Amino acid sequence: MPLISPFPASRFFDLHRLLALTPGPSNHEGPRRLVLEEHLHACDVRTTTDPADNLWVHMGSGPWEDTIVFDAHVDVVERGYAREVIHGADTLQGLGVGDDLVAVTMLALLAEQLADERGALERPLSILFSVGEEGLGNLRGVRQVVADHQTAPWAFVSFDGSLDRCANVGLGSLRYRLRVSCPGGHSWGNYGAPNAIDQLTDALAVLRAAHRKVAGSVDAPVSWNMGTINGGQGINSIARMAEATFECRSTCPQALSRIDRAFAEALRPIRAREHVKVMRRVIGRRPAAQAVHPERLVPVATAVLKETGIEPEFKPASTNINAPLAAGWPALCMGLCICGNAHREDEFVQLDSLPKGWRCLSRLLEELVVRK
Repeated sequence: MPLISPFPASRFFDLHRLLALTPGPSNHEGPRRLVLEEHLHACDVRTTTDPADNLWVHMGSGPWEDTIVFDAHVDVVERGYAREVIHGADTLQGLGVGDDLVAVTMLALLAEQLADERGALERPLSILFSVGEEGLGNLRGVRQVVADHQTAPWAFVSFDGSLDRCANVGLGSLRYRLRVSCPGGHSWGNYGAPNAIDQLTDALAVLRAAHRKVAGSVDAPVSWNMGTINGGQGINSIARMAEATFECRSTCPQALSRIDRAFAEALRPIRAREHVKVMRRVIGRRPAAQAVHPERLVPVATAVLKETGIEPEFKPASTNINAPLAAGWPALCMGLCICGNAHREDEFVQLDSLPKGWRCLSRLLEELVVRK
């Protein structure tokens, strides 16, 4: 008799909706984590927390080095919840429904079903509901997990994104805030005084040029993205302050290190300008990392997905696996649904993909945890 039942649709939709409507933005996941914790306790599933406020369910017995970790992040971008979850004929729609609350819900239901089957597990299983994956969460949850363990588990599997995409290479990133301050003044009476917006645009231009120079000198792609820009007090005032946030990404750690040094050097002339203060701060850092022991997870994940008719596409990604990979842990990221429009109000999940995702999760459990 299988350990896991067929897809429990009714329980899934009830819990998923509750989690999606409960606040849980990055670094403020408490309300959603509490709802999840109460749900698990009502199902006689024991939980623990760690210093980062990750929620854990530990099942089976054995050393950490033999443990399989199944992870899903509980935080949702921006305000952290869906204003409504639209259950249509073919899709679920709402902020966060796919990223990453399908995976959170499925792992919670998995924990429910395994509560009385702990003795059937050949390997210990740790289910991690992690915090701080999105945005400026800066991988706070999984960084805590890595810091708490001197050795690697047998494998770390993070469930995130779409079912047809997998990653075992970590796409690294550097995220910056650049702030420029000037004395300001009246647009006519103090004409000629440095304007913080002008100075910021000058600074961004030299940083963009520095990025292009580094990107052209390395083999791996290095991206640049402007995230936000703001400043000034009014149309007839010389801007006293302006700031921007931006990021660069690459799979090459050396490229990101070179970018950081190049940015520091490029800003020197602007820092030297009279009455201009420039502050550059790293506000997020995700390590770039290559695959670790891919033979442990890639063949299993590929076979399981093909069983459901899905040909997986492996591409580097910036997810919770970055920190474990950088620490030398075997890790892989895959989705449990077909979803799209991530980080938007019209984010959606294809309903017919949910039983497939549940089947993949069940089969991974069989291959990695039940069989040794």
